[in-house]
Amino acid sequence: MKIVNKTKDIMRDNSGETMVEVMVAFTLLSIMLLIFAQGISFATNTEMRASKSRNSADQALISLQKKRAGLTADHDVIGGNYIAAPGVATDDNDDHDKPLIRREGYRVNVDGEIYEYYVYDVVSP
Repeated sequence: MKIVNKTKDIMRDNSGETMVEVMVAFTLLSIMLLIFAQGISFATNTEMRASKSRNSADQALISLQKKRAGLTADHDVIGGNYIAAPGVATDDNDDHDKPLIRREGYRVNVDGEIYEYYVYDVVSP
């Protein structure tokens, strides 16, 4: 009789997981995995864009260096002007024998993106 009573007790015990609880836990786990996957995707895309931008800026700087060295004939000069060197008087009478700084701006186009660089050179009169 004891075996029958134990079997009845086991059958009446409701302490296990229900199907609804399992489904709710699985749904929450799926939502958390989706959020995690979206975060990884966003971080990967951001890294790829930053890498492309960094490589384009490097190519633009290399192109500018080649232009400045005279290796390429095409110049896209924004404009240039002369300014007095730091600590040098800007009065026309005083700065004839003082060095000047020439400022030139360059635009470099790499893959449709335009980079502007300004180059400063010391120029002796």
